[in-house]
Amino acid sequence: MGFLLTLKHFVINLRPYSWADIVLLGFLAKFSTEESLSFAVSDLMAIAGLLCLWFFFNIILEAKHDYEYRARMKNSHAIPFLLAAIILGIANQLSIAFAITSVIFCVFYLNKKPYPIFGLLSPLTRGAIQASYFFYALSFFTSGVFSAKYIILGVVIFLVYAARAIVGDIRDSKHDLIARKITIPVKFGIKTAIAVSIFLIGIAAIILAINFHSALVALSLILFAAALLFYENGYVLHQLSVFKTSLLHVSLISLFTGQNMLFISLICAGVYLNMVFYPMLERKSNPEFSYDKT
Repeated sequence: MGFLLTLKHFVINLRPYSWADIVLLGFLAKFSTEESLSFAVSDLMAIAGLLCLWFFFNIILEAKHDYEYRARMKNSHAIPFLLAAIILGIANQLSIAFAITSVIFCVFYLNKKPYPIFGLLSPLTRGAIQASYFFYALSFFTSGVFSAKYIILGVVIFLVYAARAIVGDIRDSKHDLIARKITIPVKFGIKTAIAVSIFLIGIAAIILAINFHSALVALSLILFAAALLFYENGYVLHQLSVFKTSLLHVSLISLFTGQNMLFISLICAGVYLNMVFYPMLERKSNPEFSYDKT
């Protein structure tokens, strides 16, 4: 029983809610190079490598935080996952290079409390980690120099995840202030953090619409930016931000493989409407989580 409880806490620290997002990022890398929605056993190597990199990051993050109310993690628990990611990509030097690049940005991200500059730049390092993951997966499906199309996708991923990190900092702003962590909302206020997040999302949406000739592919970003303007439930906003990135990946995969974008857009709208307006219907059982827009 004790082993099962330990295993449960270990798995929870790996953030299972984000695994689908990571898998979709890997398939985005694949289907950005292909025009048909087909799968192969070889895809599992890229997906497994991505998950290993993600597990490595989450374990060292938990080890750094060392929260008393969570299961304790050690850096040594993370090393096997990093080695597995490198071994899975060992046939391609680019894979190893991007795996190491992601680790470097992870180190910057982990030092955002002791070094205030890293705290302010943490959304950028978070975006860079995710872009490194994308290029790690992409190296399994391409060879040689990446074309402009892939660079554009990498930039969009960087912007979207940087914005997502700012939303996470908004959610945690009260606790970060008490813990003396210097983040954008703590240093410059919630309103400024929201404006920066909307700006990053807006740039990403414009890049997508111009380069891929479709506003629908950016619908999840547009809807989320709209929610940031009027919605004050930081907990729900961060959840919606996670859904937003997954739906963006699905939208891009659908675009590249010639699927019907209308149905994907309806799914985006459905998630948005449910996440935003369901908690707004007053119920005694609804949790409250709002921030002070100052």
